Amino acid sequence: MFSANLPPRPKCKKSWRQAQPQQKLNTKLQALSYLLSLLGFFSFSSCSSSSSNIPHSSPSRAPQNVDLRTRRSAPTLPALPPLPNSQRLQNPRPKSPAVRSPKKQYLILYNFISALSWLVVLGRVVLLVPMLGFGRVYPGVGYYAKWTQTVALLEVVHAATGIVRAPISTTAMQVASRILLVWGIVNPFPELAKSAGYSSMLLAWSVTEVIRYSFFTFNLSGYSPAFISWLRYNMFFVLYPLGISSECWLIYKAIAPARELRQEYAWVLQAILMVYVPGSYILFTHMMTQRRKVMRGKQAQKTL
Repeated sequence: MFSANLPPRPKCKKSWRQAQPQQKLNTKLQALSYLLSLLGFFSFSSCSSSSSNIPHSSPSRAPQNVDLRTRRSAPTLPALPPLPNSQRLQNPRPKSPAVRSPKKQYLILYNFISALSWLVVLGRVVLLVPMLGFGRVYPGVGYYAKWTQTVALLEVVHAATGIVRAPISTTAMQVASRILLVWGIVNPFPELAKSAGYSSMLLAWSVTEVIRYSFFTFNLSGYSPAFISWLRYNMFFVLYPLGISSECWLIYKAIAPARELRQEYAWVLQAILMVYVPGSYILFTHMMTQRRKVMRGKQAQKTL
């Protein structure tokens, strides 16, 4: 009975109560989305700070949960102007191997063959003397040594034509004296070759020529071993007096048989023997001058 007198409740209150849970849910969703956005911001800032420490050679990937549109692009540097042609670095062309001239190739071959030829003479003398004695040296190596020394006439041609820079006078004097001994003394008087003077002469010649031709071969090939240079400019102190004394002894011994053959021949040998001593002095001083120049050059290189 009382309910009939009470006024009905307004419909707006009922609708407000029904809408209240929906508003709370919306508020919670907004707060949750705000928190998620904050978390996303901090994670993006941490990723960007860590990626800045990574070197440019190995760039890191961008996180997938970050919008790439929010990342700032790196500023691009302006292109550098090209260098002028005078300042550009040019790659040097590889140097081609040095091509030897035909003249140098010929001289290398000549000196190499001459060194080998005199090495054969030296080996035969060293083997024959202790095994068979001085008397068997000429039959064993005399013919070969005679023609080996005859080939040395080319050295006079080399000096005369300018193939090598050598004084013609001293070269011709040295070669002529040896040609006289092998063709003018030992060849017509082979009995003189049975003496020790002939063996000592070949020993001095062969050692000297092996050193000299080897020195020229190495120098022309672009190498200069120190021991070859030392032998070249120091061994003549021993080898030159040995060779000169042996040659003078053979010339002196050839005067008597030459007089029996022809008197004029003996007179020529006597005149040669008289000229031999001053001529040998000229050659010896020439070698001393060469040695002095080489030693001064080496000392200058050491001081530098």
